[in-house]
Amino acid sequence: MVDNSQDIERSRQAQEILDHDIFKDALVMLREHYKELWATTKTEEKEQRENIWMAMKLIPEFERQLRIVVEKGVIKRNQIIKIKQNIA
Repeated sequence: MVDNSQDIERSRQAQEILDHDIFKDALVMLREHYKELWATTKTEEKEQRENIWMAMKLIPEFERQLRIVVEKGVIKRNQIIKIKQNIA
C-alpha cells in the first residue's frame, strides 16, 4: 500500500506543478528563448540549429512525463476506490 500512496502523492504534486502559473510561464519563456536562439543562428550553423531544435522538442516531452505521473496516481486512486467499494 505504500507504493500506492506514494504514487497518489506524486500524482498530486505533479498536477500542482503543471497547474502552477510559474511553471507555465517558465515553459513559455523557455520555448520563446529557444525560438529566438534558433532564429538568430546562421544557416551554416547546422549543428547548433539542430541542438536548439532538439531542445525545443524536449519541452513537450518533459510535460508529458509529468502528466504520466499524474495519470499513474489517478489510476491507483481509482483502483483503491473500486476495491473499497467492493469490500463495503
